[in-house]
Amino acid sequence: LLALALRKKLKHLAWAELRQPMAALAAAGAAAGLVAWIGLQMWERELGHDNLALKIGAVFGPATAAALVYWGIAVRLRVPSAGEMWKLATSRFTRSE
Repeated sequence: LLALALRKKLKHLAWAELRQPMAALAAAGAAAGLVAWIGLQMWERELGHDNLALKIGAVFGPATAAALVYWGIAVRLRVPSAGEMWKLATSRFTRSE
């Protein structure tokens, strides 16, 4: 559905550039989903969700771990957009001379 909507809105979308990293991103997504699921199971078993802080942690702890795994795999498999995101994130901290 997203592809159909994009095709209608953007007449000149470069699909070739999107197809190349698709397998790498699918693998990264599967790994991130697995990490999030295992992380949630571990959180519930070890810590539970008795108060608000634990409930918030049950959401954001596994989600953060999954995001880092997704990004790490994307960088390792040399997905161009992952490198661009790293440059964008670190551009504030590097000096341009």
